[in-house]
Amino acid sequence: MKTVPIYLILIAFWLENVLGLRLTPWRGLSFFNVALYFSFMACLFSSNKIRAINRRSNPYKYLIILTVVMVCSVVVKWILGQVPIEPLEEIILFKDWLNPFLCLFIVFTLVDDEKSALRVIYALAIVLVATILAELLVTYGLMSIGRIQVTIEGRAAGFAEANQYAAYLVLMLPLLVSFFFLSKHPLHRFLVLGGYFVGLTALVVTGSRGGLVSYAFSVLVLFSLLSRNRIIRMDKGVILLAALLLLVVASAALAPRQVTEGLSRKMDVREARDVSGFTSGRLTILQNGLELFVEHPFIGNGFNAFMPLVTKKYHMKFISHNEYLGYLVNQGILGCIFFIALFVSILKRFLRLTRNRFDPHWQIIYIGYVAGLAGYMVAMLAVNITNPAVLFWMYTGALYGASNLKTAQMAFEAMQRNGR
Repeated sequence: MKTVPIYLILIAFWLENVLGLRLTPWRGLSFFNVALYFSFMACLFSSNKIRAINRRSNPYKYLIILTVVMVCSVVVKWILGQVPIEPLEEIILFKDWLNPFLCLFIVFTLVDDEKSALRVIYALAIVLVATILAELLVTYGLMSIGRIQVTIEGRAAGFAEANQYAAYLVLMLPLLVSFFFLSKHPLHRFLVLGGYFVGLTALVVTGSRGGLVSYAFSVLVLFSLLSRNRIIRMDKGVILLAALLLLVVASAALAPRQVTEGLSRKMDVREARDVSGFTSGRLTILQNGLELFVEHPFIGNGFNAFMPLVTKKYHMKFISHNEYLGYLVNQGILGCIFFIALFVSILKRFLRLTRNRFDPHWQIIYIGYVAGLAGYMVAMLAVNITNPAVLFWMYTGALYGASNLKTAQMAFEAMQRNGR
């Protein structure tokens, strides 16, 4: 029962973002928001709330600081007066920024045993498979589904745009590799491997260069962790590494012709007139963003000020296409440092846990998470993350909850041994 609110959030997210269902035409009253706030209220009345907040190892330290910085950046935006402020719009945008972290709080609070953590992870895997299948059904013209975009050079299954969807796949696909190593039955392994191959096809179908680059990086991290922790031997690890990379080539054979042709053009330096053209304008956006950053390097230009300022000063209506650049321009160097520190602290924690051999089951899940997180962090260099952030922070909350439980259990067992 305690994980029901988490399932409600996942179902509402999927119905709204993939199928395109709407509860009302108003942004603040959607399936997802209703499920989120219902679940948040359930957490406030939960007996686990105080215990979750008081856990020594929780993800809230940098998150609280980052939230304060974000609130201050709204004030900075008002003081600088470079961009008009509409109070209702600012509240809605801030709520949208905060929603993924509310999901983290909800999952971290409700996950108080190993079984509930595993249930959340399996639910996230089901959402992954359902999203991939929905995207491919539309891609191959078998069905028309909600908000799944079909463009000439890529597809995005309800994740705003193809690069965000690719970042989500890069984050979650290593979890299927973890399931492969945890499965003992040959049929289960075959099904997981098939799911992974279909997921790679979905990644290629996005037509995202950044997605493919970040996927390659996550595979390297996965290989390194598996071999370093002696889960696989070096020779088998090399074979696994080659197989995972070759699967991308194989999956490209199943992608629509226009997608593979679009990727070939994107990868061909000769097709671009200049470097900015080859990077789809991202180099120009980076240059403009750094110029804006230099104007207010410490306090930033204010909450969500990037696109209005770029439009006003450079007559180009672009977002930053780089999560780190967005924080650098909007919240200044302090905001960017705390944003990076938040992710680095999570990465360091789970890297340490991948070396824990007392529980091989969770060790392999942590390895899959770290590989996905590493690729996700690389992907953010070329995309702004909105919708995938909800699923990322739910995933992180489940693993934080599980890791705290396992750490407490091992500490208790160590005390018992010493007591003897």
